[in-house]
Amino acid sequence: MRITRRRLLQAGALGLALPAAGSILTSGGAAGGSAQQAAPDLRESFKRLQPLGDRVKPISVEEYQQRIAQAQRLMQEAKPRLAAVYLAPGSSMYYYAGIRWGGS
Repeated sequence: MRITRRRLLQAGALGLALPAAGSILTSGGAAGGSAQQAAPDLRESFKRLQPLGDRVKPISVEEYQQRIAQAQRLMQEAKPRLAAVYLAPGSSMYYYAGIRWGGS
């Protein structure tokens, strides 16, 4: 069986939901439901999810340029307190430059 993001999320969500459901059963259902009802409802929610497919579009060069321009504008407004922005490898570098660079 191939692992997909959806299957990973389902497994994680069920892994979090089932211990809580177990405590509901041992407490006599005081939380307003049973484990038998909670788990199938969660599975049905995941079944209704649709793949994003071609609705996800890569960020354009123009959007990266807009992000950089906004950072430059904010730096100008913060002068003299802010003289530089350090982009560490990871999400900041990807956000401003589109470069995926892992820490080494």
